[in-house]
Amino acid sequence: MEEVFDDFIGKFYTNDRIVALGKLAAEHGWAFAKRARFAEQTTEIKHFKLFKGKRGKRVTGLCEIGLADTGSATRVYDYIYYSDGGKKKTTVIEVFVPDLFLTQFRIFPKPALKSLFQRSRNGDPALDLFDKHYQIETADPAATDQEVPDSVLAMIAPEKGCTLEGAGQYLVFYKKHKQLPVSEILPAVDLVLNIADAVQHDHEKDFV
Repeated sequence: MEEVFDDFIGKFYTNDRIVALGKLAAEHGWAFAKRARFAEQTTEIKHFKLFKGKRGKRVTGLCEIGLADTGSATRVYDYIYYSDGGKKKTTVIEVFVPDLFLTQFRIFPKPALKSLFQRSRNGDPALDLFDKHYQIETADPAATDQEVPDSVLAMIAPEKGCTLEGAGQYLVFYKKHKQLPVSEILPAVDLVLNIADAVQHDHEKDFV
């Protein structure tokens, strides 16, 4: 019922969040849509854990950043999911890179108690910090170890509560059930583009 009401209201009313995202898009020459149906989004991203669930889903404040010289594309949007516990909003940064062929993986926060007992892995402060706060889920650890370099883990390590999912030609970055303030979107996009670049080009597993 809430989803139907929101859909009706959205046709006639633009909230402050969408206005602010539209202004950000206009300032940087990005394509912008106030809202979009989740069903119309590419099938490839629907395999990610964030987008699982059979209840109503919606995309709002969709900013599209094309990178024609590389064929890559970046999108920023608020993903809304209507769960039994109410409406959940998550800001997503999605990157499409045509020459990636990633094994599906998810990097996500460890439970607080579990992080207390993490031992040092190799003495590298950045990677030790990652090991303390994050874990990796994948059906093929060996493939993910090759495809996701340590430089990516080091970039994620100081971030709080974020999740990175990857599969095929897509990466998505988000903080579950959190909307990023508009002022934090550009730094977050830069971070995710640096992650995507490292996944593409850093095969040495070196921390930069």
